[in-house]
This record gives sequence, structure tokens and C-alpha cells, in this order.
Amino acid sequence: MGGSERYHIICERDVGLFALVQQAIANIAYARETGAIPIVYFGRRCSYWTPSGYRDRDTVWEYYFEPALPEFPVSILSKDLRLLIDAQFPEPELGYYVNPTTFVSNNYKNYKRKALPIPHKPYQPDPDVSIRTKASVIIRQHVRPRAEIEAEADKFFTEQLKGRPTIGVHLRGTDALVDPKRVRQGHHLDFSAYKYVIEGLLRAEPASQLFVASDSETSVEKMRQMFGDRVIASNALRHKGGPLAGKGPTGGIMPAYLTEAPDLAALSGEEALIDYLLLSRCSALVHNGSSLSRTVMLNVPSMPVFNTTLRRPSIPQEALRRTKKRTVGILRAASRLLHL
Repeated sequence: MGGSERYHIICERDVGLFALVQQAIANIAYARETGAIPIVYFGRRCSYWTPSGYRDRDTVWEYYFEPALPEFPVSILSKDLRLLIDAQFPEPELGYYVNPTTFVSNNYKNYKRKALPIPHKPYQPDPDVSIRTKASVIIRQHVRPRAEIEAEADKFFTEQLKGRPTIGVHLRGTDALVDPKRVRQGHHLDFSAYKYVIEGLLRAEPASQLFVASDSETSVEKMRQMFGDRVIASNALRHKGGPLAGKGPTGGIMPAYLTEAPDLAALSGEEALIDYLLLSRCSALVHNGSSLSRTVMLNVPSMPVFNTTLRRPSIPQEALRRTKKRTVGILRAASRLLHL
């Protein structure tokens, strides 16, 4: 590091992987607005970090993604700078200048309107098409999964999903169902709402299959009970019994299975990223509010989405107009559901 460049270093919070991804998106937007170089530096204060490293990298973002800017990987940060950031780790406010040219933050706020105001609470509506479109540009340019992880997702898609219309289904459970704050904010898992929306979509596209992603094995099995062999799921690590919630490195509430062993948590992060990539290739998304499903929406602005935590599942009308012809049956079903 040196010269006349200014840097915006994005540090971790003790939250789930896709909450971290959304934080990175918002901070990268801020860095772009202010002319700074974004460097995503997620370390030991989140559950996915492991002392042994993962895929030959030593920070969480680069376990799974390319550097936000290829020419500015985390490795350019000096040992002294890393030690200074660790000793003076930013509080969850706007951050601070560790030196005249380097701003350090783990904030996930609006930065005086220079960052994207991505909704992140269960009771908030899904991001509108304007936010989704702006975020998709940042994702395309700066949130690029590593090639070997993309290859794993491509292999699964080719072998198990290609050739049939696919409805994406994401069910967020585990700690989110017992965290008092999230429960108060309206997070829940209503299988009857999922059934209502999915059956409506299947009436229009009877040949559709379902790609189901969840942090809970029981949720995947419940979908199989309702929809049989239409359901396809990856072999991702999921909660299979015992406590739903555990505590992350700084006490944040996390799915219990992600707090048992750092190496398993690092692997689970990759598996969640693969699920995200596969959900992003579906014709529509049915979800109950989570950072993973929200990031799918940001990645694919035209995708119709159905939020089962809302009283009346709906999708942005702009998405109806922009979705490709191959999903016309699903869109007709969506229009009918909107007017029930």
C-alpha cells in the first residue's frame, strides 16, 4: 500500500455469511462513491474464520470470493496494519481512519445515503427493483465467487437441474426461529404459506422442479413430504438435531451447527455459496426472509420473488415485465396470486 490511493477496509461482524456479503455490497457502494479502494478483510470475529485457513487463503472473504478489486487482495495489508486493526477493532459505527489514507469500518448503515440502503430486518419488505438493479452491478463487478466454487455449482446444475423449469425455495430456520429479536421483528417459518405459493406456481408450470435450500434438514424433509420427488437439494451441512442456536466468536447468535468447529463452519460457508449460485439460476424464488435469499434478489433483479413472511406474498411489477419469456407460465401464476 502506498502512493496517493485511499482505502476503505471492510471488517467483519459476528453474523451469517450473507449478512457479511450484504455488508460488503453496501460498503463497496460507499467506497465507489467516495473514490476509495475497497478491501474486504473478514477475520477471526466471525464464525467462518478458521486458524488453519481455507482454500489456501487466510481471510473469510477470500475463502469464497475473489478480492473486491483483483489488484488489491488482502495480502497487500501489512502485518503491522493488521495488528493495529485487530487491536483497535472498529465498533459498529461509521468506523475510523487508521491512518490519513485508510478508513476501517464494519458498519452496515447508510453512510449518509452514499451506500445502498439494503433492507435487512424480517419485517421489512424485500428490496425494490431500484436497489436490486444497483446492487447487481456491484455484485457483478466486485462479488465474484472463486472459479473452483463456481465450477462446483455448475456441475450440480448440469447434473441435476438443467433442462426443466426450476422454482427456487429457501427456508431460513435454526437460530432465527428462537432469537427473540428476530421473532419480535416478524421472522417465522410458515410451511402453509410455502405450500400456497408453490402450488399456485405449479398449476401454471406443472413440469417444474423445486431446488430447496435451507439451514435445517427437517425443513428440506418437510418440503419432500409436500412435493415428493420434485424436490432437489444439495448435500450441504445443515442442522440435524440438538440446539438451534449457538454463539459466535463475539457472542452473536448463530446456527448452533456453525459454532461447533471452525473448519466445518468454513466448509458450510462454501456450501451456502453454492446454494446461492443455484438459487440465482431459478425461475422464481419463494422465501421467508434471510440474507441469503435477499442476496439472490440483489444478484438477479428480474427474478420474481415471494416472501412468505408477508401477509400477501407479492413480487415487484417491474420484475414481471423484465423476466424472460421462458418463465411466462410462472409469471402468469404470479399475477393470479397477486390478485387473490
